[in-house]
Amino acid sequence: MISTTARSTAPFLVPQPQPASASVVVIADVARLLRHPGALAEVRPAFEALARCETHVVLCSDGDVADVLDVQRELRLRQPFICRRGAAVHIPRGFFCVAPADGAPDAEWEVIDFGTPRLGHAVGLVAALYRAAGTVPLIVGIGEEWRDRALLRAVDAPVVVRNRCLDQTRLIQNVPSAYVTEAEGVNGWLEAILGHCSVGDA
Repeated sequence: MISTTARSTAPFLVPQPQPASASVVVIADVARLLRHPGALAEVRPAFEALARCETHVVLCSDGDVADVLDVQRELRLRQPFICRRGAAVHIPRGFFCVAPADGAPDAEWEVIDFGTPRLGHAVGLVAALYRAAGTVPLIVGIGEEWRDRALLRAVDAPVVVRNRCLDQTRLIQNVPSAYVTEAEGVNGWLEAILGHCSVGDA
């Protein structure tokens, strides 16, 4: 089901050209990251570095729209995001296409609602939209728990953030191509995020 925050008749029309160098899209399970005290303040410089190398960051969360929008505001992002564990994809109006003139001018977001959590489908849709807009993105997924396997298996470059408080054996075996960070916790997230910023520059 496709909807908008205000009703629109044609959500996707003409692809908008995306920067050719925006070749890395990081799908970060932001709910995990924000469990760490003070994490948002610590990772903000990393997200700013991603912006400088024109890497797009697609936040993913178990939470609802308001939760992700709060994080986007904190990180100064206005990019597509996935919420409710893949049940919905939110896209800034006009991000991938020219907004229809007869649509609702005050609609800020196009919403694709699967009705049920379908994280793999949501990630695939985001990747397809970037490709249709003229980029060939490398989709990087970041996670640390067993339930992140759907996210990690749906991306080109899975990254497991090391966490000694969790038994990550089964996750790593399930996603054998995953890079496992040397650091853990917030430092592991920084390693994952900043390590892939250089890929976007290549």
